[in-house]
Parts: sequence; structure tokens; C-alpha cells
Amino acid sequence: RIAAPPVYASQVMIPLLPEFQTLHPDIRIELILDDRRVDLVEEGVDLALRTGQLGDSSLLARRIDSASRMLVATPGYLAAHGTPAHPADLVRHRIISFTSFDSREAWTFEKVGERCSAYPADPILRVNSAEGLRAAVLAGMGIAMVTNRMVGASLAMGELVPLLPGWTLGGNDIWVIFPEGRRVRPRARLFADWLAGAVAGLG
Repeated sequence: RIAAPPVYASQVMIPLLPEFQTLHPDIRIELILDDRRVDLVEEGVDLALRTGQLGDSSLLARRIDSASRMLVATPGYLAAHGTPAHPADLVRHRIISFTSFDSREAWTFEKVGERCSAYPADPILRVNSAEGLRAAVLAGMGIAMVTNRMVGASLAMGELVPLLPGWTLGGNDIWVIFPEGRRVRPRARLFADWLAGAVAGLG
């Protein structure tokens, strides 16, 4: 059993699974797609994928990937509302945000020789899942902070446009987490090793 955030699973992990299935046809996988932090021991999960800060140094964890944060919007939204040229312009735009984000918290942007903290406008929509955030920005509702792993395909197809080129917003680490206080199953470790290699090949 593997628990994973729905967007990362659908955009990154699941498209890679046919390779794993070819290599290990006898291994059966059950996916639990959920943005909440699953209790691995209580729910009988063999490993989980988590993004961002772990917040618990006692966890048996391995970093397998990293994703760059960025701002995106649809071409339609930008045609109607304009394209921000500087982080300070965000105060005049419609923002879509995670429920867990504090609207009073500044977004810190960096580029060569410059650092800027911007306070975006109060979000017009807050959602509690990455899938909801992605769907809302694809619907043209506004600008959202996402990661390249969440929207890579949409960027490639021109459905979304990256904003503020040259500025960076840092990134999120992606971790494999194993159950605490329980011996890691060999097949779970095998899968983690394979996934780390497969993701590394994505660049």
C-alpha cells in the first residue's frame, strides 16, 4: 500500500508505473491518493510520499525529488487582467491559494542580485488540495503558486503560462516515508529505490 498526494501521483508517479510493472510483474500495488498526512502504521501503509517540510525528524525518510515553485495563470486570465511584470503587481491580481497558506504571509522572490517580498491580494478562492488548486487555475480563476511537477504537462501544452520569468520562489522536496517502529518491507524499499531512480531520470 502506497499513500501519495493525488497531483504528484497522477502527474509524476503513475505515468512511470508501467516501467515498474514490467520489471516486477508479480508485485501488486494499492494506491491511496490523499493530500492529508496518512498515519502509516494505523492504516497499514508500506510507504508514503510527502512534499515540503517533514516537521518530524524521527521519521524514517528519504528525499527522492524536488520541485520548483512558480506562479502560473491561463492565457485567458492574462488577456483579461494583464500580466504581472514585478512581484509587487500581485496585489492587483486574483489569487488562488491553499487553505493552509496564511494570506498575510509574504511570498519571497529572488533573482540575481535582488530579493523581493510581496504580499499578494487576499485569495478569491482557497482550496485544501493540490488537485483543486490546479483545477481552479486551469479554469482561469486567477494566479496560483504551484510546482513544476504539478503543471508540467499543462505548461508544455500552453494551457498555463509561467509568470515573472527570472524570479524564483524556492522549492518543495518530495520524500518517501516509511512506517515508524516497523521493519521496512523489502518490496517497499525496492519500490522506493526504483522510484528515486525513475524520477531522477525526469530531470
